[in-house]
Amino acid sequence: MSLSEALQTVRRPVADALGSVMVRYGLGIALVLIWQLATMRANSIFFPTPWEILQRAGELWLSGPAARLFLGDGVFNDILPSLGRLLLGWTGAVVVGVTVGVLIGRSRIFSDLLDPSLQFLRAVPGPAVSNRRGCFISCSFKVRKSARSPSRRIARGFWAAAAPQPLPRR
Repeated sequence: MSLSEALQTVRRPVADALGSVMVRYGLGIALVLIWQLATMRANSIFFPTPWEILQRAGELWLSGPAARLFLGDGVFNDILPSLGRLLLGWTGAVVVGVTVGVLIGRSRIFSDLLDPSLQFLRAVPGPAVSNRRGCFISCSFKVRKSARSPSRRIARGFWAAAAPQPLPRR
């Protein structure tokens, strides 16, 4: 093996790795550079550069004493309470979701009661309805109202035909 062949075998993996990094992170890096250049050109206090934002974040969050791992008051006053609320909400959603899911999966009554509404909510795109609970309550009210009206037989027949049928149990 000659020296040029040996260099080719070394250069190939390096070029592949560099190309992989550029494919993965190239767009993000390019967008941040465009943002930096555009905000430098604008020279406005309302549009800081990414570098100024990073410097200010470092001052606010990483300027505390060593006893607190160099974390500033901003971390304890802003970030940790927000992360706590996020974790609390996520935990509550998991507990409610798993409990209701197990009830629906194990009980035919819960499945028959909740499956049509859940299938409806699943079919509605997220951006189309900003508050799904409000839509669910509104639709439930309309169904109940139509069930009490003189034409309730028509409404019952419509909802019976429109409701998805449960899968057979094994």
